[in-house]
Amino acid sequence: MVSTAQRFIIIVANSQLSKGGIITINGVASMVTDYQNQVDDLLSKNQLPQVYELSGPLNSADQILSSLKVIFPKDVIAQGGLIGTETGCVRKNDPGKLGEYRNGAMVIQLLDAAKAKIDPMTKVATSDGGLLWEATVFYHWGGGCY
Repeated sequence: MVSTAQRFIIIVANSQLSKGGIITINGVASMVTDYQNQVDDLLSKNQLPQVYELSGPLNSADQILSSLKVIFPKDVIAQGGLIGTETGCVRKNDPGKLGEYRNGAMVIQLLDAAKAKIDPMTKVATSDGGLLWEATVFYHWGGGCY
């Protein structure tokens, strides 16, 4: 069980394939692509993005995560803003057309702030990168794997 005092960061992978997504953290909304570009920029400079906790915070720079939402406009599929794939392809972690993790589905991960390591190719946690939680978002289509 994860402690409520666990310090973690939030990352989004494959955001470029689901660019219609909006991530809202503690009431602050960002396009998923903008959010992940900011995170990638900080990590490339060996800096952590905003660190969160569920209680506390123990560190004055941390924020308590009170809400995390991902929303999409009603017409996101028609506008090409959400990737279509098949559940089995995501579950089996079949690579996407360009090697994307989870067959290109939008992936949200919470990583242990003390252990966070990101694979530079897939932009998700490495096997020893402190993964605490993961969710995928995509729409179910009849076209097979992405």
